[in-house]
Amino acid sequence: MSEQVSFNERLGAASPEELEELWKAALREFMGQIGVPKRYAEAEGSVLRHESWTSMSADWISLPSVLRQQRYGELLEVLREAGYATRAECLRCGDCCRKSGPTLFVDDLRLFEEGLLLRNQVYTLRRGERVSLPDGGTMVLKDETLKVRDNPETGHCLFLDDDIDRCQIYHGRPLQCRAQACWDTSDIEHAITHEERLSRAHVVGPDEPVAKAILAHESHCALPLLADAFAELAEGNAQAAERIVDALAYDTELRPLLTEKLPLPADELDFYFGRPLIDVVRMYGVRVIADAGTFRLEPIAPAESKDPGKN
Repeated sequence: MSEQVSFNERLGAASPEELEELWKAALREFMGQIGVPKRYAEAEGSVLRHESWTSMSADWISLPSVLRQQRYGELLEVLREAGYATRAECLRCGDCCRKSGPTLFVDDLRLFEEGLLLRNQVYTLRRGERVSLPDGGTMVLKDETLKVRDNPETGHCLFLDDDIDRCQIYHGRPLQCRAQACWDTSDIEHAITHEERLSRAHVVGPDEPVAKAILAHESHCALPLLADAFAELAEGNAQAAERIVDALAYDTELRPLLTEKLPLPADELDFYFGRPLIDVVRMYGVRVIADAGTFRLEPIAPAESKDPGKN
């Protein structure tokens, strides 16, 4: 903490010339981290020509300390992009793997068929669910999405071996991972825009007993309908609260029931039915207090309602 305070103080007092020395040192360190220190001059030239730097250097003297820190943080993103742009191949550094597990596309169905992916290694983000984006924003999903789970201890992709920074299924990795190129985002942008996302219907056969349970769950707990109920509740419709509680009860009771009746492995439930509704409804600004089969809704602060789902 003291080191960060010291750096912020140094940044706040820096002249334009000292500022340039700071970011060049940061860029030089980063180029070493990503394995291309010899391409430093190329990356430096890119930053020097970037609008973020030219405007920042021109405004620097007049910027208050807080804005200096903000603009420097934005410049660091430019440094990263410039550094990555000098690369032409994946160095398997693990940086993208540390962000989260990949989204799955129809092309990845073969991974289930070949046994490289198991259902307990994947979870479902359902249509209508709000998810966080890499830039810090959020969006509501228009389509169902399957994602590889994160390691609960690190938040990294489940398949990243943190000890050696290597993917455990590299030669059978999903489409998003194959298209991911930090130095050129055109392939991953094309995949996200044009490739069909994998859904539970692609993976679960229609004759499997759980298929009917999935359809029934969507009928009772569809998130677009739940969003409507929360909107009505905000307008004072007391009956909307009953619909919300009914959906919460259905989702909460169904999961342990099916682990006994079908039976389903408990660690596959988030694949079949998405994340527990008690967790998902935080995106509506409420927390659920469950007690002896009853549910009570309590408002929470906006900062607490940030949804943990990642797109």
